[in-house]
Amino acid sequence: MLKYKIRIAAAALTVACLPLVTPARAAKAPAKPTAAHAMELSAAQKQKLLALEKKAQAEVTAVQKGKGTDAQKQAKINALAQKYDKLQLAILTPAQKKKVLAVRAEQKASADRTAAVAKTLTPAQKKQIEGFRAAFFKKVKALETDKKLTPAQKQAKFASYRDTLGKQVEGILSKRQKAMMKGK
Repeated sequence: MLKYKIRIAAAALTVACLPLVTPARAAKAPAKPTAAHAMELSAAQKQKLLALEKKAQAEVTAVQKGKGTDAQKQAKINALAQKYDKLQLAILTPAQKKKVLAVRAEQKASADRTAAVAKTLTPAQKKQIEGFRAAFFKKVKALETDKKLTPAQKQAKFASYRDTLGKQVEGILSKRQKAMMKGK
């Protein structure tokens, strides 16, 4: 469990405002660009954010390999996430910060809706979703170790796996649960 929490915290340390657009996402991109796509970072900002990301990843790795209980490591990683979040936001212009915070607010609202739906799942739905997730993580693990693919190809495959998982889960939800997911 800690491994996934660490990955989530480490993901939070990555540069939220540098979205990597995969071919699959580009094909599905809305006509109106999202805040993340409209970030328009300067070359200097990109360089600073990437340097921060590398430094953050190094610190997270050190914590993961260091001594301490899982709870202690998780607390350290959470503190690093907060630290690097502030540093990342400091690099952005006020308009860019506003866009990032709007995207984060929508992501939180989406997570809240997902949590509300999770509380309404039947045991049969939970079992099906566990199967979908197990298959998803198996594919992701194989993808992580695949040396033949470029990072862009891996990212595209990951996006495809994630989309498939979403469609599978949506396919077993009731009309009421689907409406909840959409915020209705």
